[in-house]
Amino acid sequence: MHPRRTLIAALLSTALATGGLAATVGIGSAQAADAPASASSGGVRIAYYDQWSVYGNAFYPKQLDTRGIAGKLDIINYSFGNIHPTDLTCFEANKAAGDDNNPNAGDGAGDSYADYQKSFGAADSVDGVADKWDQPIVGVFNQFKELKAKYPHLKINISLGGWTYSKYFSDAAKTDASRKKLVSSCIDQYIKGNLPVEGGFGGAGSAAGIFDGIDIDWEYP
Repeated sequence: MHPRRTLIAALLSTALATGGLAATVGIGSAQAADAPASASSGGVRIAYYDQWSVYGNAFYPKQLDTRGIAGKLDIINYSFGNIHPTDLTCFEANKAAGDDNNPNAGDGAGDSYADYQKSFGAADSVDGVADKWDQPIVGVFNQFKELKAKYPHLKINISLGGWTYSKYFSDAAKTDASRKKLVSSCIDQYIKGNLPVEGGFGGAGSAAGIFDGIDIDWEYP
């Protein structure tokens, strides 16, 4: 069996063992496994929301609400999560990726600041209330929490990989043990919400209930 399929199988089997979660495969067009029934006719509607949208584009999760986008979607894939180069697990870091032409650009990179440390003011927040310093988390993760409160049908997946972060998929998928290790770590961090404490935010269960599933966007090798 192709290692990509074995990784997906491990993800699905672990999902069932932990109570069930959505899993989508980001290869070409996203295909949903255990996806929710569509809130509208025409199948399940999935869109990607980029981690870097909060910077140059200044396209905040609030705009998914005010522009009428969220109500038309069933699933949002948040892109991208990375795989640790030596541990081969999901992880959080506040380290910028390098030049995309460099095969090592994504090693150890991530944006935990955008994920759960960036505070949003009232004007940019989904619920119209400014973030407070003593919240468990802020950032895009908290904005997704507010978005889901407004659109109960909406599911949020963490998307792993993409062009910059696909390098270690093959290593992580090599053995049964390595696949289980990756899947377990991703479920612990994203589904159970056990984020590392960084910048005064995070901690055990701090992001619980935000992510519903894991999207595999394995682009190479």
